Amino acid sequence: MLKAFDPLVLHLAESFLGRKSRNQTLSFGESLEGTRDILLVASRDLSDLLALIPAARALRKRFRMARVHALATGPAAEVLAGRPEIFGVLPWIDDETPILSREFLDCLRAIKEHEFDLAIAVDGGQARLPRLAAALSGAKLRLGVHPEGKDATLNLVISAKAPTGYAPVQSLEFLSFLGIPREELTPHWEIPQKDQEYARRLIELRRRGREGWLLGVDPGLGRSGVRPSPEKIAWLVDRLVSARGAVPVLLTSEPTMDCAEEIRGHMKSTPLELSTRGIRDVLSFTRCCDVFLAGNTSLFHLAVAMGVPSVGLFSAAEDERWCPEETSKCRLLRWKPGERVSEGAFVRIVDDVRRSRVLDDLPETLTLADDLPSETAVDPS
Repeated sequence: MLKAFDPLVLHLAESFLGRKSRNQTLSFGESLEGTRDILLVASRDLSDLLALIPAARALRKRFRMARVHALATGPAAEVLAGRPEIFGVLPWIDDETPILSREFLDCLRAIKEHEFDLAIAVDGGQARLPRLAAALSGAKLRLGVHPEGKDATLNLVISAKAPTGYAPVQSLEFLSFLGIPREELTPHWEIPQKDQEYARRLIELRRRGREGWLLGVDPGLGRSGVRPSPEKIAWLVDRLVSARGAVPVLLTSEPTMDCAEEIRGHMKSTPLELSTRGIRDVLSFTRCCDVFLAGNTSLFHLAVAMGVPSVGLFSAAEDERWCPEETSKCRLLRWKPGERVSEGAFVRIVDDVRRSRVLDDLPETLTLADDLPSETAVDPS
């Protein structure tokens, strides 16, 4: 019931902030002087982190004494809590929480406990509620972009059209306004060295006696809310196990969903069991995969950003903003509900992306034929 009042509350709050700021002036130089605490507002999706982490690193370099905080929710908050670029993570509400609720008030109270000098809205202008939180944070300078060049919740608005193209590679390059080189804001993702070492050791321990290359599989729903049926995904994985010697491991950023158990119930092969302590481990295991297979999930986009050879099982109607460019390490298999998938075509696509990983790691004395079977090893169905 309270959720129905959100649009009205937002409108009234923005109108009040707009009237309050009409006669206020801002000295840009004074606002940057002595910047100590910076708030990045707000991260909801794992793909947001591809631009946010480079931005946090660049802000710390630009403001040597600054501490960078992030307002985040869900798996994004869990990942940020373990990053050296982030001083602290402030919990944020989920999309279903009403503004007129104790949870929202508790979030605001936690934000206001910090005396932020700079608050940066990391969205493209559409996240009205997080921007309201930035306005209520008390930060002297509140910076962000907006397609219309105006936003009552910010006092420094950069006019920018809504971005087009592949969303996860769009940077926070508007921060170059603060004197940060644009090349430092290029979206990417790195796994901390200690997390990589832990993941490799655990994988080697668990896979003893199981020869083959590691096939990561994310059975979660994609952004469009559709995916191939669990039976079809299980069949594709089983074909790679029998025809190419893959060792499958189920990885997902949605551990509370039963999708992994559903896929496991349809598989004839036995997936490698890896206990995880949270999403940070999931990302580390993903980085170790020889090939990653998924629908249009957040984990798929992180895998692509990390350079893991990836095959996407995408709907024919996917939003192009969430379709990465196809390269030697990234291929998309478009499908329509009920459409048959050719075994031969699928295996050849996986061979192609896996070959890109092999070529990266290939010693000079090893030929490609020593590692990968030829395409004629499997007859197309």
